[in-house]
This record gives sequence, structure tokens and C-alpha cells, in this order.
Amino acid sequence: MHKADILACARFHVLEAKCPQCDKKAQVDDEMATVKCDHCGFQSTYDEYLEIMTGKVENLADEYLLNWDRRPF
Repeated sequence: MHKADILACARFHVLEAKCPQCDKKAQVDDEMATVKCDHCGFQSTYDEYLEIMTGKVENLADEYLLNWDRRPF
């Protein structure tokens, strides 16, 4: 593949992220500055998006640990 072909392919690559509101695919802009979901209209800065998703992961981990004690052996 020639260098020009590689560059042409790179222009069409879109970084995707999971939307924190609807769980569908959201797009991250080329500068990694904003995250936008075309499905539900969610939009935030990339830093805010990371904070939101970090909070979601922490909540999932807490729920898992709380339910761990209730599991029968």
C-alpha cells in the first residue's frame, strides 16, 4: 500500500466511544476534544466524558461487590 493510500484511509477513520446515555456509538472528534452521539444528542468534552464513564465503571464495580456476598456457594 502506498503512503497516499494509507493517508486517505486514515482520513475516514472515526474514533468511536460508547454513549453514556443510550449505550450506542458516539463519535470522538479528531482533536479528542468532544464526544457527540448522533442517536440521542449527547455531547460533552472528552474530559467530561471520561469522568462520566469512570463514574459508571465505579458504580458497576460497587454493585458487583455488594452482590458478591449474596451469591450462594
